[in-house]
Amino acid sequence: QEELYYLTDTTKYNPAIDTKYFDIRSNLFTCYWSATGYKNDSSSAWVVVFNLGLDDWVKLSSTVFALCVR
Repeated sequence: QEELYYLTDTTKYNPAIDTKYFDIRSNLFTCYWSATGYKNDSSSAWVVVFNLGLDDWVKLSSTVFALCVR
């Protein structure tokens, strides 16, 4: 979750990521999965919302995008 979150650029908004390198969906609340589970709820995981530059957790049954990074 931290590695994905660190891709955000807190000096930018909508999107808060460098679009020169990352092609993300432009919907305001579009989430991207991290590989980090949410420790208080095993049926949830952390996500990053690049348009807002924040992280949150959602249920694993949610429809969320993935961003391939290496």
